[in-house]
Amino acid sequence: MKDSHKALLILAISLLVFAGLIAMFSITVEKFNDTVNKIEATSSSSSSERPLSIDYSDGQNIYVPAYSYLPGIGGSKFSLSILLSIRNTDPNSSISLTKVDYYDTDGQLAKRFLLNTIIIAPMETKEYFIEQSDQLGGSGANFFINWNADSFVYEPVVEALMYGMSEGQSMEFKSQGLIIKKD
Repeated sequence: MKDSHKALLILAISLLVFAGLIAMFSITVEKFNDTVNKIEATSSSSSSERPLSIDYSDGQNIYVPAYSYLPGIGGSKFSLSILLSIRNTDPNSSISLTKVDYYDTDGQLAKRFLLNTIIIAPMETKEYFIEQSDQLGGSGANFFINWNADSFVYEPVVEALMYGMSEGQSMEFKSQGLIIKKD
């Protein structure tokens, strides 16, 4: 084979490789742009979520959705543990926790966690736990919390973390408390 033919063959192969790289780069950029557009659409459409800022209050009733299981195919249930977390976000003031009640799907009181008022110190967290084996709450379980303070303080952050593992599958997600009434 002549040197000129080899050079043309190498040039043709190089051009094909270069064209392939450009095509792959174009597809990657297009996928990246699609992802960015989806993220922007998601973040702009999530205006119904609670803002990330914390307000001041001297007391509230808070509703927290929870799930002790999720229904599955054929009547199966994926059981979940529930960790309720009540976080005093105020660095200077305590809050009084007066009620932590757990309700089932039918709205029946399943468990009363507090018999007396307790104090949550500045920046302290109180946690309440429902075992994965306890399915009493059902898929519509919820908590009802009441707290108050002697003066206006930063609102606490109240969340329920649900998690579970079954047959090699795991699941975890959280829900935020919703303010029902400010005192």
